[in-house]
Amino acid sequence: SPAPNCNGSYCPIAVAFSDFSRLVDFCAASLLLIAPCLNGFPAQGRFFLQFHNDLTLCCCAGVTSFKKIALETFYDCVRHSIRHEGVRSGFLPQNCFHVGVSENGERDFCLWHPYLRADISYFGTEYPDFPLPRLVFGFRVSQEGKVLDCRLGVVEDKLPAEDSAMFVYPFSNVGGFHLCTGNNVLPVYKKTSALVNLPGYLLQLPNNNDSFNPQNNKLHMPYRELLNHLKDKDPSYYYTDVLVPSGKTLKDFIE
Repeated sequence: SPAPNCNGSYCPIAVAFSDFSRLVDFCAASLLLIAPCLNGFPAQGRFFLQFHNDLTLCCCAGVTSFKKIALETFYDCVRHSIRHEGVRSGFLPQNCFHVGVSENGERDFCLWHPYLRADISYFGTEYPDFPLPRLVFGFRVSQEGKVLDCRLGVVEDKLPAEDSAMFVYPFSNVGGFHLCTGNNVLPVYKKTSALVNLPGYLLQLPNNNDSFNPQNNKLHMPYRELLNHLKDKDPSYYYTDVLVPSGKTLKDFIE
């Protein structure tokens, strides 16, 4: 049967959506992509669309065609016709266990820190080879390699998994998982693989009292007293006497 408002050479598109989200999905795909998946309908031509409880789809391509399909069928055709470009990560930094890419090209990397000691400082006092619990780092990096955000967490000392238990960071400059770097200028990483050096760089930045809370360690010690107490301990001591469980897992850190 002839399509409404069709003069034989083209058809206007008329769409009435009761569900706005479906209109957004519809606009994301071309009709020329979905036509082949509608069995018995031509793959070329202009289309007339009308939605009520079902869909009337007409095509003028020399010979007028008419097809009525269920709304859900058309919606599925549109949804499955959207083409997604693949993402290439390139060379990743060592010990990277998660990569995420946003629509604007910014990338998120999560790194498992393999070292349990670092040279740190606190208001001019140096603590060389200071013991640490097992740490994980998260970085958001721009397309140009600029570090936009840093995260830091304490995880149980085993190979990382989504359900790995996490603990409250017992020192300063971390709120939740966010690591505050203050006015320090972070390096620009043109090569993604070079991000492996960023955790060591961050750990060597001078520590202060920002975001430190004695309630974040089981001993309830002030910062300097805690550092002096821990400097000769084995890293395993954190898990028996210092760390406070956060109730979160490594999956929470990733998300």
